[in-house]
Amino acid sequence: MKILKGSPICLIGFITIFLLFTGPAEAGDPNGVWSSSTGSVVKIWANMQQLQITVSNQNGSWNYRGWWTRFGDYFSYEVPGAGVWNGAFANNNSNVIYVKDPKGQTYTWTRGAKKQFYSNNGNRSQQTQQVNINGVWQSNSGNAFNVSTKGNQVFVTIVRPDGSRIQGLGRWIVKGSKFDYSITGYAGQAICTIKDANTIYVNFNGQITTWYRR
Repeated sequence: MKILKGSPICLIGFITIFLLFTGPAEAGDPNGVWSSSTGSVVKIWANMQQLQITVSNQNGSWNYRGWWTRFGDYFSYEVPGAGVWNGAFANNNSNVIYVKDPKGQTYTWTRGAKKQFYSNNGNRSQQTQQVNINGVWQSNSGNAFNVSTKGNQVFVTIVRPDGSRIQGLGRWIVKGSKFDYSITGYAGQAICTIKDANTIYVNFNGQITTWYRR
């Protein structure tokens, strides 16, 4: 049966993909290494037409062929024997992908790899790789942050939207994954937790902001 462009069947298929994820997706580049909420490591190669997805865990690696359903936003890939899985970038965060299997269960892929190791009893654990935080970060507060480290010290320069600068000084709490800093004249300490290579969550006196790597 020939399906004509614009037919009800095509329209239903488009609506099905569109409704798989609530809210608008953030256009992004999926190329690179991702950590799945299942514990697997996902490697993606993509161009404007297709995606090649490799999923690896302690049992082996599997390669899947994918395709864009809307370039830069939504994609699908087929798992032989398990149907078509659908992925979409998280709203306003191109470092997170939500993937739904044919049964409707959602998994989260986060940009960046995690080290995997095994205890003597064979149980798998995960340890986040230490992240190099040196560089410029943009906060959703509107400020930018120039960050550099030396030994156990963390140097933070806050650049306000008007161009004025404030110096902060901190230290590693857990090197490569959590640090704090304080600013002379301001009460309290900012506790900074590194989510991945491109995202830091900052808690300053109970107010949470997010830094994204520029």
